[in-house]
Amino acid sequence: MRIWLVAALCVASFIGVNRAQEAAIGPEKSAPDTVELAESDGEESLESPQGMVEEELPDPKALVQQLGAESYKEREAASKGLWELGERALEALTLEQKSDDPEIAYRARRLVRRIQTGITPETPEAIVDLVERYYRSGPEGKRDAMEELREQGAYIQVLRLHRFEKDEAAREECVDIVERVVVPAVGELVKKEEWDEARTILSLAPPSADNLRRRAAFSRLRGELEKDLGRAVAQEDPDYELALLRARGDVPG
Repeated sequence: MRIWLVAALCVASFIGVNRAQEAAIGPEKSAPDTVELAESDGEESLESPQGMVEEELPDPKALVQQLGAESYKEREAASKGLWELGERALEALTLEQKSDDPEIAYRARRLVRRIQTGITPETPEAIVDLVERYYRSGPEGKRDAMEELREQGAYIQVLRLHRFEKDEAAREECVDIVERVVVPAVGELVKKEEWDEARTILSLAPPSADNLRRRAAFSRLRGELEKDLGRAVAQEDPDYELALLRARGDVPG
């Protein structure tokens, strides 16, 4: 039996999807595109805030300047508005992280961290506090904070914190925790048929051989092998391309 089939069966097992469910999904049923992660700046393409219309969104550059307003209420309102804008505000916020105004710089850094780690105004305060603790800590402290996030089921924060971590020592300290969240996170989402979120988790997971096989098996399950192959070729991602070719049966493994 080819390795891609073994991988597909393994991923089907851990996500709790049987043959009947796969048949019901059908090869033509499409899911939203994979989240595109920008290596250079740690940004991520996110959906627009639900219910918000493009032309009605406030100008993030204007809101950023209000972070330094004399009024505390105005500063808080600007922070809330930028937070709700999410990824749309990242460019303006990133530019102001080293602002000469310490209030603007502090608030901009905090908002960038929250947006990049998937924290929203609805995220429980305990999760927000753990993410803040992670950023304040050294490698061992970061591991402790990440372990607590895993225990609380904050899988997306675990994956994003590791994905955007620039300290190699901290990345190495936490990698085993990150690997342990991939299977339960994807399994939980697929059982609920939340395909977009499951794809996001797999896209954020470390690009180990096992995780690449899981991504490829998920792509095959969703009938998206051809689309993902084209994307892998265009993005010059040979490791994922190989995993997809194996999932398609073109390459023995």
